[in-house]
Amino acid sequence: MPIDTLYDSLSYAEKLFAKLKKSNDKYDVKLLMLRLVSRLIGRHRLLLLQFYPYVLRYLTSHQKDKIGELLAMIIESCHDLVPPEEIKPVIEKIITDFVTEYCGNQ
Repeated sequence: MPIDTLYDSLSYAEKLFAKLKKSNDKYDVKLLMLRLVSRLIGRHRLLLLQFYPYVLRYLTSHQKDKIGELLAMIIESCHDLVPPEEIKPVIEKIITDFVTEYCGNQ
């Protein structure tokens, strides 16, 4: 995979993330950039701690068609080097907004 052959993956991820934060692009383009950053974090086991608070703004219940994709990004960006206190707010947001005891008839 080309992503595995990057020379300096941390600086590339940091530059891409900085561009994402300043971006005025459409939502779908931002999601693609977010997906690439999360994949870089996961594949190279990078510590880009500002990623996790940033991804919280995308976890809203009114974007139901993108929630699965966002959850996959979050899972992909988590590895054993990420401090648990960085991921805790993301997990709390997922629990409060998307976990329920009610299961309707389908």
